[in-house]
Amino acid sequence: LEGQDSGNSNGNASINITDISRNITSIHIENWRGLHTLNAVDMELYTGLQKLTIKNSGLRNIQPGAFAKNPHLRYINLSSNRLTTLSWQLFQTLSLRELWEDTPCSPSAG
Repeated sequence: LEGQDSGNSNGNASINITDISRNITSIHIENWRGLHTLNAVDMELYTGLQKLTIKNSGLRNIQPGAFAKNPHLRYINLSSNRLTTLSWQLFQTLSLRELWEDTPCSPSAG
């Protein structure tokens, strides 16, 4: 990683991970078999995220509120995972344009 010295650090440029995370607009995860659950804490720093792909990764559960801090998220691809239910609460604050999910899954009330 490289940072740009703002002039206030006396030549010691520092990079804040929160600032970097805000600038990430796309995350692509594929074939990560150890990913079973996605929680709000996993996503909270990516406030500028627009596109999320978690594909063929064994994902079984996405906690309600996981995308609460991702208001710009428009495209989600969850294909080829092991999801069985998706809560409507996941998407209530989003203005999605595309949602891909190809496993047999039923909506959850909670």
